[in-house]
Amino acid sequence: MALFVQKENALKTAQKAVNKLKGKEKKALVERLTKNVKSHYDHARAYISAVKAGKDVATKTKSLKARLDKGLVDSTTSKEYKDLAAALKKNQDAIKKVYEKSMRNGLTENYVTSANKVADTANLAISIKNYETLLDKALKAKDADKSIEYTNKLDQLFADAKKSGKINTKSKLYAGLSKTYTNQKASFHSFVYI
Repeated sequence: MALFVQKENALKTAQKAVNKLKGKEKKALVERLTKNVKSHYDHARAYISAVKAGKDVATKTKSLKARLDKGLVDSTTSKEYKDLAAALKKNQDAIKKVYEKSMRNGLTENYVTSANKVADTANLAISIKNYETLLDKALKAKDADKSIEYTNKLDQLFADAKKSGKINTKSKLYAGLSKTYTNQKASFHSFVYI
């Protein structure tokens, strides 16, 4: 980074010196600076911005993944999911601006793709947890219609989790969510069939 700052300062100094000139000589030197130096500077700036953006996304991804690996789905998990989604939205453009296609693809694969997978898992887990909370309230209120609606939605979400592989069925996350739902289903069946 120090080398980049040094080159950035050299470019600014050169631009100031060229701007003091007049006529054809100034025009020729401005064109040379733009063509031979500024384009490389812009590419380097884009690389640096993309890597910083990627590291920001990676930090948020790691934090959220750690919570999901522990099977934690609560308000903190929801906040971290929202933070990751916002970071992805904010930083994807910086990664897309990288000049070289293979570098752009590598940055996307390394940072964005893995973050999207974690975000998808978190989104599904949070949805399941929210519907489990709603089902719990409906069961306590002895609301049969809502209980049936939420049970159907949870069945659909768990089927999606298995089919899509967004939540590993052997993970603590799945086990915790599934255990809660299994207990709720037992209450649901005893409540609905009575």
